[in-house]
Amino acid sequence: MAAVNGHAIAGGCIIVCAADWRLMARDAGRIGIPELLVGVPFPVVPLEIMRFATHASQLQSLAYRGLTLAAGRGASAWPR
Repeated sequence: MAAVNGHAIAGGCIIVCAADWRLMARDAGRIGIPELLVGVPFPVVPLEIMRFATHASQLQSLAYRGLTLAAGRGASAWPR
C-alpha cells in the first residue's frame, strides 16, 4: 500500500504505482511522470509499471505529454 500526502512526480510516481493499493490526500499535490519533458529517457521497467497501474487511454498522455494529475482526478483517471 502506498499513501501519498504531497507530490509524487517522476520516480515517486513509479514507486506509488508499483504498490497494490494507492491512496492520495485530496488537494495535497500532483502525481505524474514528466521525464520526457525535461529530456530524461524513460526506462522500460518503469514504463511497464505505469502500463499496469494506469488505464490504457491515459498512459500516452502521462508518458508522452508529461501530464500530472491532482488527487481528485487521479482516482477517476487511473482506474485499474
